[in-house]
Amino acid sequence: MNLTMLVTSLVWSMPLFLIWVGIAAYAFFNHEQHPRRSNLTIAAMGVFLVGRLVQFGASAAAQALAESTGATEPALVYSIIGGVSSLLGMIGWILVGLALFAEPGEASPK
Repeated sequence: MNLTMLVTSLVWSMPLFLIWVGIAAYAFFNHEQHPRRSNLTIAAMGVFLVGRLVQFGASAAAQALAESTGATEPALVYSIIGGVSSLLGMIGWILVGLALFAEPGEASPK
C-alpha cells in the first residue's frame, strides 16, 4: 500500500471516524445522566477507532514489507490482519449491545 492509497483510505474513512468521535463525545457529555451506558459507549467507539487505525497501519506495514522483500501478496499476513480486525469489531459491537441494554446506572448528584 503506497502512501497515496493509505491517505485515500484514511480520507474515505474520515466520516466514519468523525461519527465514532461524535458518539463518544455525546456519551462523555451525558455521563452524569447515564454513567454505565456512557462508559460502554465510549469504550465501544474507542475499540472501533483503534481497530480501524491498527488495520490501516498493519496493512501498510505488510505491503511495505512485501515490496521490500519482493514477496507477492502476503496472504497469511492479510488473513491475520482481517482476523484481528474482525475480533476488534466483534468486541466493539458487544460493547454497543451492552450499552443499549445496560441499566442506566445512577445519575451523579449535581
